[in-house]
Amino acid sequence: MRDRLLIVLAPWRAPAAHAVVGAALGAASAVCYAANVFALRRLSAQVGAARAMSTHAFVGAVVIAPLAVGQLDALTLPRLGVIAAGAVVIGAGCGVAFTAGLLRIGSARAAVLTFLEPVVAVIVGATVWGEPLGAQAVLGGALVLGAGLQVARQAR
Repeated sequence: MRDRLLIVLAPWRAPAAHAVVGAALGAASAVCYAANVFALRRLSAQVGAARAMSTHAFVGAVVIAPLAVGQLDALTLPRLGVIAAGAVVIGAGCGVAFTAGLLRIGSARAAVLTFLEPVVAVIVGATVWGEPLGAQAVLGGALVLGAGLQVARQAR
């Protein structure tokens, strides 16, 4: 892990402000996400994908709500609409689809297949926001897709 972290932080270049803190938060996020995948798998097997995601979303909202208290004046009706649309489509819809898939292929395979998220992020960044698509991004995406296909092909 340490070698990979060094590659991400590129120590041969001048470090960006808060790069180590960002990397630490990213690593913490990865650990939490993995725990989430395994917990959702068990919970959704008992109560179903939609109910598991509802519980997950409610607990998340309760935990993060105090962070919004000082920002409530910035919450306009159009912004509330964007938040609601994101919660329903991206949060709930995609979450239920992921959790239903999790029940079918298992936690370990689902966790590996989530590596497709950076590939999608690069594609959306290039097509929607016009971000440059370099050779490294294309090669990395191809490697991730190949690994995902290999994992998906393995028998359960």
